[in-house]
Amino acid sequence: MYFLFGEICHIHTFKAANYLSLEQITTVSLFNYCGAAKLWAFGQMQFAHARLRKVPGLEFYKMMGSGSGSGFSIQPDFSTYAFFGIWTSVRDAELFFSSNAYLPFRKRSDKQKHLYLKATKAHGEWDSQQPFAMNGNYVEGNRIAVLTRASISKRKMIRFWKNVPEVSRSIESAPGLIYSKGIGEWPIVEQATISLWENREAMYNFAYRNPIHVDVIRKTRELGWYTEELFAEFEVIREEGI
Repeated sequence: MYFLFGEICHIHTFKAANYLSLEQITTVSLFNYCGAAKLWAFGQMQFAHARLRKVPGLEFYKMMGSGSGSGFSIQPDFSTYAFFGIWTSVRDAELFFSSNAYLPFRKRSDKQKHLYLKATKAHGEWDSQQPFAMNGNYVEGNRIAVLTRASISKRKMIRFWKNVPEVSRSIESAPGLIYSKGIGEWPIVEQATISLWENREAMYNFAYRNPIHVDVIRKTRELGWYTEELFAEFEVIREEGI
């Protein structure tokens, strides 16, 4: 499930011991495009792979689009796209975002947002693998980001999407939520949510005490909506443009 986008407004680095020496870092970037740049951005969902596969230190990545509004819609939003990357080090990520490979994204987008994240918990799979290396414990009080993604069973698709609007409305008013956005590799069938919270307590209160969300968790288990799913928690190390 949501990012200010163009020139970076500010950079905020959080308390995290020796974050530059982390063995793995995850980045989430969201871009907003206008006018003719929307067509270019749509094309990058296919054409960017040739460049990205050659980027040093990029262990795993996804190019994703978004639904209209908050992202939780079967109607596409052709102005918003996301890049998700897992890197061997912070340095590798920083080199990419200052490289010629990234330059077209920076020049053509009107707004950008970046999160640098340290994985602290993950379960499930993405493309038949669990790609995250755990990097120590969460530092209490720091912001937390959550990624959920799933491949939706074609036989359960209609029932799944009928439940989306109510959950989307409930998270928008959740105490402690800073931002959330629905994104995905493929419309309707490959969906993900990235959400940013003031702290872990706020996220847990929504996830496990909000009755609407708890009911959806129950339905997910009982009805088998997904053929593959993954949940991951991250400590926020750095924010750019948020």
